[in-house]
Parts: sequence; C-alpha cells; structure tokens
Amino acid sequence: MKYNILSILVAIIVYPLSAQQNAVSSIKLNSSLDSACYAIGVNYGNGLRENMQEFPGGTANFHAVAEAFVHAIIGDVESLLLAPEEALNYLILISWNFQ
Repeated sequence: MKYNILSILVAIIVYPLSAQQNAVSSIKLNSSLDSACYAIGVNYGNGLRENMQEFPGGTANFHAVAEAFVHAIIGDVESLLLAPEEALNYLILISWNFQ
C-alpha cells in the first residue's frame, strides 16, 4: 500500500492545477535534470491514470490529489485541508474498508 500511495503522490507532480486541462504548460526543460523530473511525472502520471480507472468508491478527483500534492511537496502545510498525520490515518482507515 505504501508503494501505491507514493506512486499516486509522485505521479501528479506535473499534473496541471488549471481548470483548463488543455492549457499549454509553462514548464521549460532547461537541463537534463528538468527533463528527468518531467519524465518521472509523465511516467507516473500515465501509470496513475491507468491504475485509477477503477478507483474504489467512484471516480478519482485528480484535481484534489494534485492540489494536495503540490501543497505538501513545497511544504505549504497551512494550505492543506488535512494535516499529514490526518491524511495518513484516513488512508489507513479507508484501506481497511476496501479490502
């Protein structure tokens, strides 16, 4: 389960938060590190999309996942709707419900 949660979080690193899903990206790939980071996002994003086609409990809200991930990865804990500990406890709780 830890791998699946980590995959979900990493997958949406480059997921656009814009309401316009077809908007042109403002990301510029200026170095091999930028390209590697972007490639990680593409790889995990495609895997996440495929794996979450049959998300337990309904259709996955990728915008919620993306927003939470961005706030968490940049350390903007105040903007999170759930504290990290609350989020982990919630994931543990619901994982038991889906087994």
